[in-house]
Amino acid sequence: MESELIIDPETGRIDKITRDVGTKTAVGYVHLRVGNTFKLAHRLIWEYVNGPIPRGMWIDHINGDKSDNRITNLRLATPAQNAQNRPTTAGVSFCKRTGKWLAQIGHGRKRHYLGRFDDRSDAEISYANAAALLHTHNPKSLKNSQPNH
Repeated sequence: MESELIIDPETGRIDKITRDVGTKTAVGYVHLRVGNTFKLAHRLIWEYVNGPIPRGMWIDHINGDKSDNRITNLRLATPAQNAQNRPTTAGVSFCKRTGKWLAQIGHGRKRHYLGRFDDRSDAEISYANAAALLHTHNPKSLKNSQPNH
């Protein structure tokens, strides 16, 4: 029962009255046992402060740290908006066939090719610039680049 919990939304900390608080999941979220089920800490904190999470919405960690559950670091987001909050290297991979770095970005249910680059940093800059233009929910500033396609 959730009344077993002591929730501090300012610090993102949740304590249990009866025993120690949960652990991190394999992907970095904090979860804890409440009654007979496990619940994600960021969802509990959001609902404690704001009420139920609307259907189809997710809770996004603004700074990308899945264990930082301060209420100031949490926001409602659609799944697509939540996906925008990934590291700038998310759209960069190395192509063994060409020996170059590939940059691509997802937007509007499509993957957009940004180019192949000799240097990883140029591919990352290309991705960051595209993210600044396309990912309006989580805008990042444009970076200077001298890409080598």
